Amino acid sequence: PLDVREDRHFYATVREFAAHAKGRKSLRLEYWYRELRVKHGVLMDNGEPAGGRWNYDSENREAFGADGPQGVPPRVGFAPDAVTREVIALVRERFAAHPGSLDRFDWPVTRADALVALQRFIDERLAHFGPWQDAMWPNEPWLYHSHLAAAMNLKLLSAREVVEAAEAAWRAGRAPLASVEGFIRQVLGWREYVRGLYWTQMPAYVERNALAAREPLPDFYWTGATPMACLADAITQTLETGYAHHIQRLMVTGLYALLLGVQPRQVHAWYLAVY
Repeated sequence: PLDVREDRHFYATVREFAAHAKGRKSLRLEYWYRELRVKHGVLMDNGEPAGGRWNYDSENREAFGADGPQGVPPRVGFAPDAVTREVIALVRERFAAHPGSLDRFDWPVTRADALVALQRFIDERLAHFGPWQDAMWPNEPWLYHSHLAAAMNLKLLSAREVVEAAEAAWRAGRAPLASVEGFIRQVLGWREYVRGLYWTQMPAYVERNALAAREPLPDFYWTGATPMACLADAITQTLETGYAHHIQRLMVTGLYALLLGVQPRQVHAWYLAVY
């Protein structure tokens, strides 16, 4: 017998998102996010959103001054263990022609390492995440982001423990509400929303092309060799580290492809390949 269980690494099921989406003319993150906040009691006080507002996005758009970011804590990395070194050797042998580099691989690949990464984010970056989450600076790949997505997608961390750790930091007075809400919106909001959108709209979704875009993806997406500074920075960083934060992906690589009129399926394939 086959016993199908729900994925415990998400708050919502696909069926719940489908029920939320039914009959709506458009699907917006904000309404789904609020629904999940209420249902799971996240950042809620006496049935109302903590601080009296659902969303602090207007306070999450600060820019660095002329001197750039100051005092950014060093990112926690993990030296590859024996298994990881074996996999790196295998990839170098079998996929030498593929894009990207393994020279700087230091992501958490065990539960213990993932818990360390989570705690380091809560202790060192969360308080400053809110104002600077949409900011960029040359040669500063890590900034105040959490760098936890890979560990979450590998199911080394659950969404609940990540959200609960962030909320606990606010309630203990260790991080401001705007930063904590902005981070929780990424996990409880966007992560759940995009998953629901994907599983309720696919497979037809991947073929949509509302603007009839037909241009090929530029070759520099595979090399970073372009004089356009933001693109070169984001793409080179991606190839070297396997990482780019959400603004680099959305507002740099994604928006440029949109403005250029690149066929959506080619953009989709590139994201799958490099991340």
